[in-house]
Amino acid sequence: MSQSPVQTAPPGIVTVAAVLFAVPAVVSLGLALLTLAISDNRLLPSLVTLVGIVVLSLLLWWLTRAFHRGRNWARVLITVYLVLYVLYRLMHLIRGLPVPTSDLLPELGLLAIATLPVVLAWRPEANRYFAR
Repeated sequence: MSQSPVQTAPPGIVTVAAVLFAVPAVVSLGLALLTLAISDNRLLPSLVTLVGIVVLSLLLWWLTRAFHRGRNWARVLITVYLVLYVLYRLMHLIRGLPVPTSDLLPELGLLAIATLPVVLAWRPEANRYFAR
């Protein structure tokens, strides 16, 4: 008779990281719907963009749920995604310099918010949860 593995609740740090991972998926889906609602005569490009954003949002949501359940492969994929996102935004920011401080501070804040869940996901408490 085989025993099923013991399910443990994720530590708080993993839950916080999962919520922070899920925020971009929800926000991008909302922005896609808003963009479609206010678009003018460019219906086909708007629909293609909407479908792409919906698919990406659903993928991020699925990865976030797998992460919260303790799947290490999801932690790695989300980390790679966010590192690439931060690098992309940094390159975009560097190419756009000099920018006014009023534009620079929100961008740096966004990068900090994108980096925080990655840092939390690789803390020792999270490592123990994913190693089980």
